[in-house]
Amino acid sequence: MKEPLMSAIPPAPHAAGLDIHHCGLEQCLAGHSWGPGIRDHFLLHFVLSGAGYVTLDDAEYAIAGGDLFLAHPGRRVRHTAHQDDPWAYYWVAFSGAQAGGLAGCLPFTPDTPVYHTAHPGPLRDALQALCDGHGTRAHHGARSAGLFCLFVALLLEEIAIAEKDAGQPEPYLEKAVRFIHFNYARDITVDDIAKAAGLSRSHLYRLFMTAFGYPPITYLTNWRVQKACQLIESTSLSMSEIACSVGFSDQFYFSRVFKKAVGMPPSRYLQARGEP
Repeated sequence: MKEPLMSAIPPAPHAAGLDIHHCGLEQCLAGHSWGPGIRDHFLLHFVLSGAGYVTLDDAEYAIAGGDLFLAHPGRRVRHTAHQDDPWAYYWVAFSGAQAGGLAGCLPFTPDTPVYHTAHPGPLRDALQALCDGHGTRAHHGARSAGLFCLFVALLLEEIAIAEKDAGQPEPYLEKAVRFIHFNYARDITVDDIAKAAGLSRSHLYRLFMTAFGYPPITYLTNWRVQKACQLIESTSLSMSEIACSVGFSDQFYFSRVFKKAVGMPPSRYLQARGEP
């Protein structure tokens, strides 16, 4: 059993490519558990107090106050409140065309899905504002998306300040990847990516080859194609509109790039997704 301090609220209408499905504040009873199971959206937890355990796939992590953890859609998860000191946490469930890019900016990786904040106050206040303002009216979707982005900005600001205080510059690769995730719909070049990361083209190339096994232009193309697939599956946009939305001014060039990456042109991909 659980004792909700704030009820989950139905999702507001879609806004800016980011849907906040539900959010809230919860004080769990001792030993309360969910899962193992999977979800079709991202689920972020921010633990205010107490303790518990989260298992993502086959790896278990001990969680305490000040910890955040993120479960990705389709990933098997189980979380359990501590028997003697059950946790209280905020949660935010989100999805949408921009959700993957936003999640990619957060300080989590498949190997380290837990992050500890040394300054929980601003993050707590941002999530409280999100939960207080979430609802089902037309304007609530945009407000909820904006407040969640504010939370993400505060978290990234904390990380940047901590790295600066420690004398550690922001990792160049992360800066390059984040620039791609936020600017893929624009007419950006490898020179733009290198400039945003503060690197030369050759250094940027070596970083991407080491991390991913392919150059930055391939990463950009793959990201655009991935976003195009999401738009084909989730919208009724025309192919020319989808091409423009993911950074291609020429629909026919977009079709060639898509076919090379996916193995079929976008029109065939659309047909295949509709087949039983």
